[in-house]
Amino acid sequence: SGQAEPRWGAVNDGVMGGLSHSHYLEESGYAGVFQGEVSLKNNGGFASVRASLTLSGENVDDALRLSVIGDGKTYSLRLHTDDAFSSIAYAANVKTLSGEISEHRLALSDFQPVWRGRAVINAPPLLWKNVRQIGVMISGKQEGTFRLRLVSLKWASVSN
Repeated sequence: SGQAEPRWGAVNDGVMGGLSHSHYLEESGYAGVFQGEVSLKNNGGFASVRASLTLSGENVDDALRLSVIGDGKTYSLRLHTDDAFSSIAYAANVKTLSGEISEHRLALSDFQPVWRGRAVINAPPLLWKNVRQIGVMISGKQEGTFRLRLVSLKWASVSN
C-alpha cells in the first residue's frame, strides 16, 4: 500500500518506577513479536508497545481481524485517538493459547475506553477514522516473561 511500516516504541511501567521491560521486533514470517518480562516490583506490572497508525475510510460495521500466536496470557489491543503519550485508550482483551494460532475479530463495540487501567465514563465513541496510534499491552499481574507473535492484522467486514 506504499505506507511505511509503523515504528513501535516501548511504554513500560518504568514511567511509574516499575521494572518491567519489553520490545517489539521483526521476525521473518510474522508482522512482529512483542516480548519481554513483567515485574510486579516497585508497584510495576505492565509492559506495552505503541506505534502511530492512521485508519481512514473504514465503515463503522468493519472489524479488525487479528491473528496471533501467544503464550496463554491475555493481552490488550489498544487504540488511541490522539498522539499524546498519556491519553485515553480504547482497549479490547485478546486471550491467547500457548503456542497455537488464535484469530480475533474486534468490532468497535469490543473496545472499551480506559485511562491508566480505569474505565472512562463519558468518553467519546470510538470511530476507526479517529485512530492515531495502536498498541499492545500486557498487565493484570501476569508476572514473568511473555512472547506474543503478531501474525496479521487486517480489516474484515462484519459479513465475513
